[in-house]
Amino acid sequence: MVELECGMPWNQIRNALEKLQVTEFFDLNYRVLMRNEVPQDTQNILKLLSIKTPKQIIKLEKLP
Repeated sequence: MVELECGMPWNQIRNALEKLQVTEFFDLNYRVLMRNEVPQDTQNILKLLSIKTPKQIIKLEKLP
């Protein structure tokens, strides 16, 4: 279904979606999960599938 919706083969879709990454950062007080900048081809696929782009900061938590 995804291939039909996007009009491209699965390997191209998968390659574009694999570019979406989350990185974990620490400092003395906080732990942050932050996504990378979303490449244009990944944005296009998310839009075709009616999926919202994840927020830039996924999680922010104060360390004990």
